[in-house]
Amino acid sequence: MLRRLFDSPATYYVAGGILLLVALSTQFELRVPSRPSGTVADLEALKDRDDLNVLFVLIDTLRADHMSLYGYERPTTPVLDDLAGRGIVFDQTISQSSWTKASMA
Repeated sequence: MLRRLFDSPATYYVAGGILLLVALSTQFELRVPSRPSGTVADLEALKDRDDLNVLFVLIDTLRADHMSLYGYERPTTPVLDDLAGRGIVFDQTISQSSWTKASMA
């Protein structure tokens, strides 16, 4: 039985996947540089700048009511919470469709 286990390529794929996950979870962290808090006037002044970076985080089938960012009691999205703390969060958005293919277009 042990020989059959080592002869199967699935064993090596699973072992490699586990090693990759362990390596990634211990070596890398998402580091977002801190920035000072701004005011509404600072936001309005952004239209005059030409050196801005915009990052849209688009996630399919993620409910806002299950994100700690929007008040869910469990810390389900700590990285997004940190990112939102350093950027602009849109509290009210509207999708043109409830169907994924149409709404992601």
